[in-house]
Amino acid sequence: MAAPGMSSQAFLRMLDQRTVRFGRTGKVIADSFRKSFLEWEAVRFEMDKVIREDHFNCPACTPNMLAVSVDGNRKHYRFKSAARSEEQAIFNGVFIAKDDDVARFVDYVHSSTSHVSGRGVCGGQWSAARETSQKSSSKVDEEGLELAVCRHGVLLCALNMFRGEVFAYPLYLQKKMACKPVKFFAMDVACKYWPYLQRVSERCPELQDLLSMKPFLSVFHAKAHDFKCEVKWSGAYQEGAGQLHILPGISKGTRHT
Repeated sequence: MAAPGMSSQAFLRMLDQRTVRFGRTGKVIADSFRKSFLEWEAVRFEMDKVIREDHFNCPACTPNMLAVSVDGNRKHYRFKSAARSEEQAIFNGVFIAKDDDVARFVDYVHSSTSHVSGRGVCGGQWSAARETSQKSSSKVDEEGLELAVCRHGVLLCALNMFRGEVFAYPLYLQKKMACKPVKFFAMDVACKYWPYLQRVSERCPELQDLLSMKPFLSVFHAKAHDFKCEVKWSGAYQEGAGQLHILPGISKGTRHT
């Protein structure tokens, strides 16, 4: 159930096949199974809180984290017409940040600084995030997830995107990761994001500590940028990056969510 791409329906079909193979009778009811599984997950979550188990922490990166990569995944969208429960979510704020907290932070950053319209384009080839964007007027409510992973692909934190990939979203995640000694902060448009961070930190002094991290452009994304940009921002030329630059982009962890 926890494996990527393993849906509950596929898992139930596998159980039914094993039932037939071993000569048993009966059938697992999908609704009952799903309810039991969610109840089991909720109980396990409460147990983890008691024993202070942190699933969104990389043991290999503890206590010093070499790199964090932030990227957006727009496949995890939600339509406005989708059914919603009035009950408070059990895992609210555990991994995905609370929408209200993110919205307040984005509004604060946008109200404190002036922004440049248009997408973050480097050399006319690579286009990704932008500084500002209006909330989507389409049928989609949540446009995707912005995620932060370590260089081992362990998920650290995430947030729901409502305005596309605006720079304020990775800024929120970077601020959330500031409690850990992170050396490199990787993005596919680090060359555009870092000047933005420098400009925002001038208006928001409490964010100046984020500049202690070093901007990092993975080898895959760097090849799509201008050569001068690649030389300045690529991990291949970053002191202390070690073997990070030979990886096929440390943001690969966000592709499997």
